[in-house]
Amino acid sequence: MIRPEKIHPVFDCTDCELHKNAKQPVWGRGPKRPFFMLVGEGPGPMEDSAGYPFHPKAPAGELIKDILDELGVPRKDIYLTNATRCFKDKDKITVEHIKACKKYLLEEIRYVKPEWIVIAGNEALKALLGHEGITKDRGRVIIKDGQKYFPIIHPAAALPFRTPEYRKVIKEDLRHLVGRIKNKNVSVLDSLDCKIADDRAKLHILIDELKNLPEDTVICSDFETSNVLTPFHNIVPVVSGMSLAWGPDGGWYIPTDHKNPSVWDKNPEGYELAKKIIRKYAYMKFRKIGQNIKYEQHWMRGMFGVRIKYVWGDTMMLSHLLNPVRGIHGLDKLAWFVKMGGYEQELEEWFAQNLAKEDNS
Repeated sequence: MIRPEKIHPVFDCTDCELHKNAKQPVWGRGPKRPFFMLVGEGPGPMEDSAGYPFHPKAPAGELIKDILDELGVPRKDIYLTNATRCFKDKDKITVEHIKACKKYLLEEIRYVKPEWIVIAGNEALKALLGHEGITKDRGRVIIKDGQKYFPIIHPAAALPFRTPEYRKVIKEDLRHLVGRIKNKNVSVLDSLDCKIADDRAKLHILIDELKNLPEDTVICSDFETSNVLTPFHNIVPVVSGMSLAWGPDGGWYIPTDHKNPSVWDKNPEGYELAKKIIRKYAYMKFRKIGQNIKYEQHWMRGMFGVRIKYVWGDTMMLSHLLNPVRGIHGLDKLAWFVKMGGYEQELEEWFAQNLAKEDNS
């Protein structure tokens, strides 16, 4: 257990006005190289009296301790700290308060050397990544300057008198992180048969596979879409590609206007064949499931001139029905429920590496 004096030889701080109502600065506690570092907003009244963060008998401290116990993670293995050091009382934490304490937080990170930093709440998110939006970023791996961050909703937000349904969200997010840490050498993409139809031969293999499937086959699809700003300031919608999967261990990706790499620049016939296959799929008699498929119908009509027939379900709609909590219905969030969480980070790293190669070629 690291004692605060190992990191902060001076315990008095008057860098902002929060110290005026605080009994003492509350410094972080926990082991060096912890299972993860948890960074909260700031100390409450019980932490202000006791002198350490996330007091196990304080409301937020007790909630996070209970969740850790349920996940089999001892509290003693976590380094606990906050974005600000002093009890705010009735004051609202401001950017100035966060800036005043940031040097102490960075000192802790340098000394503790955590592989993972769990960011609890918007104030910690502002302190470490410089922006707000915890409900958007929660449950997502963010890597910045080589450091791994994992934002979650602050446990205080899940207390009974606030939004108690957030407790489940926090627990599920941390469950996914705990699984990732304990199985850090296992990629979510390992053992999957993911094929890219990036030439005419592969496109023909894909269409043959589709033709040989029974009509009651359940096929899941998803478009990768974006908007491109032209030199004339017109927004042009672009479908980068379409993914299809009908088994548990693999699937196909059909690039269309994908620019990393630029698949069809030297093969316009392949580009036309890819679009033809997507149009043909729209009319094939399968049980089709999409992610926000009503939105993708607009893309299908606008880019390919057809509508998807035989729609059987929508994963986003089902997610809203099963759990109406806002902000948890993207594929990156739903993937955690089928042990595929974190796939987007690995894909982002792969694309970043390949984009760099293409740019330098």
